[in-house]
Amino acid sequence: MILPPEINKNIVFEEKEHKYFTEKGEELLPVSRLISLFKPKFDPDGHIARACSKRDGISVTELRQQWEKTKIDGLNRGTSLHRQLEHYIKTGEVLDEDYKDVVDQFSLIKFSGKLYSEIGLHHPVLLIAGTTDLIEKFEDNSCNLLDFKSNKKIDKESK
Repeated sequence: MILPPEINKNIVFEEKEHKYFTEKGEELLPVSRLISLFKPKFDPDGHIARACSKRDGISVTELRQQWEKTKIDGLNRGTSLHRQLEHYIKTGEVLDEDYKDVVDQFSLIKFSGKLYSEIGLHHPVLLIAGTTDLIEKFEDNSCNLLDFKSNKKIDKESK
């Protein structure tokens, strides 16, 4: 992949609303929102909740509380992991000793290009935007885009 000139230039990210804008004020479609258009919506109040609560022998309310806790724990874990790795990439230092093992594992990866962390990207024609966790840029101006994952389980095949 050749690195386009649009890397981290002329886009603004509003974190609270998770919105991207061009310097002209045009709203860009976040890649995460684009992807969500092509996967089934999670329905915590429908058939799935009733079936899972029955299977687990708990009420639907208790199950939804478990799901909410799992979601919040996962978001916190992911945010912290990203912060730790971004700090390590930029400074070479471990930010939080609780994540030393993860940072140590990451440090074993042999990168051959220059690393950039948390870089905003957008497509000026398609008007989509996102933030990549890691760019590895090579001398020939090609690059790898990498995404950190902190899920409990990562499915490698679609059902």
